Amino acid sequence: MALNLKDIRLKVKFTKKKTEYENTNIGTPRPVDTSDENNQQEYEEVNVKTTTANEQLNHPNHNEYLDWDDRQKVKSNADTKKELDKTETKKHVDDVQLPKAIHENTDKIVLKWKIISISAIILCVGMAVALIALTTLSDKDTQCDKNICENSGTCYIKDGSPRCACPNGFTDTLCSTTPCSGTDCLNNGTCMYNTTSPRYTCQCPAGFSGASCEVTPCSSFPCLYNGTCSIKGSTYTCSCKADTSGNQCQTTPCSSSPCKNNGICSFNGYSYECKCNSGSIGSNCEDLICDFEINDDPNCFLQQDKFDDTDWTHKSGKTSSKDTGPCSAYKGLYYYYLESSSPLATDAKAKLISRDLKIDSNQCLTFRYHMYGIDIGTLNVYQMSKLQWTLSGDQGVCWLLTKVNLDKNLVDSQGYTKVTIEAIRGPDYHSDISIDDVKIISC
Repeated sequence: MALNLKDIRLKVKFTKKKTEYENTNIGTPRPVDTSDENNQQEYEEVNVKTTTANEQLNHPNHNEYLDWDDRQKVKSNADTKKELDKTETKKHVDDVQLPKAIHENTDKIVLKWKIISISAIILCVGMAVALIALTTLSDKDTQCDKNICENSGTCYIKDGSPRCACPNGFTDTLCSTTPCSGTDCLNNGTCMYNTTSPRYTCQCPAGFSGASCEVTPCSSFPCLYNGTCSIKGSTYTCSCKADTSGNQCQTTPCSSSPCKNNGICSFNGYSYECKCNSGSIGSNCEDLICDFEINDDPNCFLQQDKFDDTDWTHKSGKTSSKDTGPCSAYKGLYYYYLESSSPLATDAKAKLISRDLKIDSNQCLTFRYHMYGIDIGTLNVYQMSKLQWTLSGDQGVCWLLTKVNLDKNLVDSQGYTKVTIEAIRGPDYHSDISIDDVKIISC
């Protein structure tokens, strides 16, 4: 293989045809000493530039014969240079381009390997992404497989975290807030709900009702007259005030009907009071009264007798006849009197008869009477058919009081008795007899 030397080029040509050697590269021949020719293998013509061997070797314009030692040094340097040139030449040989066909095939192969490498990278990245996605989906599915949603909530994944879609009426992250959350069923009621309805219901104990079991046995205020109601199980008990009793404190002083003669009893929680009608008086309406303020008062225990000769006259002020009768009523405005003027006959009778009466022991009939006039007749009081009191003649111009004891034994078969007040006309019109404020009271 030919070697190309850089920077130094030695071109030497030697001949032995003559006894003289000649350097064909030098224009003028120069005699050379050949005495040692037989002992030397050859002579070498070199170009020398400077005193150093390397520079002489590299200089192109000077030639000089060297002695043996110097030539050996130069040769050694040349050999070293050759080795360096071989190494450099080898480098150039390595840099030599391949044939075109091989070069093109190599480019294609490189391109294919690049494509294959890129495809492999893309495939690996895709597989990695798919694996991550599958892992994530698996994790998501696993997270929802834990059934973290309560009350039939539906699990789904959002932003990498499990979430719950709650039924209507249910809230909170895990649907744990139910329609019963924050709702109190009173009186030990139990809150009930289901996942198909957003509403709740309270299951109330026996005796309780209402949306929140707020209606109790005491809600209707069963304890009367300010009694205190207490819940006991499914029912109630009443703590009653004084003078009341019963499971509802309904038994009061009025329960025994203390008000007599159709009086109305009322209880204010502490005491009772009897409201008497116009025909009775007393704390318990036990006393009967006819004050004659109302004509033919139905509440008066005395009524006009339908079978007598004449009726008592309802009067206010003085009677119509002179020198007889009162000037006014004893109490109030009105009174009853027997009008004796003509055409009423002598001994004509006017009667007031009581209704059936229940007489207790020690009861009396009291009344005010007025008997003024020279012809005054007679005033009688009967119990049943027995005459209990009688009075005749002029008694003066004043109203007088009388009291008649009643016999509790004078009763009919039903235990009732009757009282009759009778006025009898005298011989002339000066015989007006008047009565007022008639009562049956305790003696």
